[in-house]
Amino acid sequence: MLFGGKTLADPLRQQAGSWEGAQSILIGIAANKSIAERRPIRVRGLLEGEGVWSGAHS
Repeated sequence: MLFGGKTLADPLRQQAGSWEGAQSILIGIAANKSIAERRPIRVRGLLEGEGVWSGAHS
């Protein structure tokens, strides 16, 4: 658990781990970039270095 230091029961085993958190962040970056550039963005492209920040800070 990120905050509080106390582990909560997860009987359905649905608690997200660090991998799911990283995926969530990448999806958010792709969504924001897609909206800003008005075009589809591939998450794989972000991972392969196709300009995560291009356009946002130019």
